[in-house]
Amino acid sequence: MEIPNSIVVGGFAVPLGLVGVVWRLLNAKIEAGDKALLEKIEAGDRALIEKIDSGHAVLLEKMKELFDDTNKCERILHKKVNSLAERSVEKTHCDLKERLALNRFETVEKEVDQRFKSIDSKLCMVKDSNKADHTELKAGLQQSRATQAEIQKTLTKVSTQLGMLTESKKGERK
Repeated sequence: MEIPNSIVVGGFAVPLGLVGVVWRLLNAKIEAGDKALLEKIEAGDRALIEKIDSGHAVLLEKMKELFDDTNKCERILHKKVNSLAERSVEKTHCDLKERLALNRFETVEKEVDQRFKSIDSKLCMVKDSNKADHTELKAGLQQSRATQAEIQKTLTKVSTQLGMLTESKKGERK
């Protein structure tokens, strides 16, 4: 709502001066605060999307590495088992095959567990960072709303005083 530069009292234009200046300053401050808040929210959204995308890419890469390592270990295991089968007697062959399979399985299982723990910890860090960004943006929005409410109260007081001033001027003229 735009406030006029002057009001007509008894046929004369009376400049509003300070009230008009205050009104314009408050409107400018509200608009600047809204723009700044929107920019912060948009920047936070972009940063959040980038963090999620990079976390997803890291997770996919780690999973690919894990599957590649598992396949490599499986090929190595098959080669060793076949080699032992050719060089040993039936009983020795069975014993060595079981030991080798067990050792390789435990090694691969430990590596898989370690990699998943590493991926989980990285995802938790991304989630915590995202929560902190969201909380900061929420606090900024609440502060802006409180400032806006305070400004609105001030504007209402100024408007009421202006109305009372206008009424008193009309009463003096009569």
